[in-house]
Amino acid sequence: MDALVVNTFTNVWSRYLLLLHTRPLLTKCFTSLVGFVAGDAIAQCTTQPPPGPGHHRRRFYDVLRTLRLAIYGFCVGGPTAHYFYMGLDKVIVPSDPTSALAVMTKMTIDQCLWSPIGLVLFYIVIKTLEGRPGEIMETMRMKYVPTLRAGYMIWPLAHVINFWIIPSEQRVLYINAVSVAWTVILCRIANSIQRGGSFKGKLEQTDMTAAGVQV
Repeated sequence: MDALVVNTFTNVWSRYLLLLHTRPLLTKCFTSLVGFVAGDAIAQCTTQPPPGPGHHRRRFYDVLRTLRLAIYGFCVGGPTAHYFYMGLDKVIVPSDPTSALAVMTKMTIDQCLWSPIGLVLFYIVIKTLEGRPGEIMETMRMKYVPTLRAGYMIWPLAHVINFWIIPSEQRVLYINAVSVAWTVILCRIANSIQRGGSFKGKLEQTDMTAAGVQV
């Protein structure tokens, strides 16, 4: 049984690496789609509803929300990550891509430039897909800073590892794996905080999916 599992995983992994080589953009688009869907499914299924009227009602799963995020992951998240990371590797110290200078420069550009811009793009696209573009500014006013702050708790370190160790073609897979793990952590924190805490108020304004998934 163990050998079967190992062989199956090895075959799937080999096939995935082959697709990264033969169809890199499409493979990364599907990888991003899966990451966004998994992150949102975790956020919806594990975050407890707030106390109050209707607290004991049956949990409602928003399929359309997950579908919108799947569209974003495939059409925006995957392509932008593919070209952005490829561009960084070509421009930033290409002769020594894993040097301390290269790694720290890439991480700084990613976190100080790409993450803030990417989060704006995320809210623009998602609110447009919802058919509520007029709410973009209000949503950003409420959630942008808390969500960006939550992301900064994990992504700088994650991207040091990303640019130092992870092969370039596997980076989209890596950041989506980290995204899902971070979403789990955020949801567990949200579920364990007692009502009335100041940190809870900040966390409630955080978009779990956007904070978890590197946008």
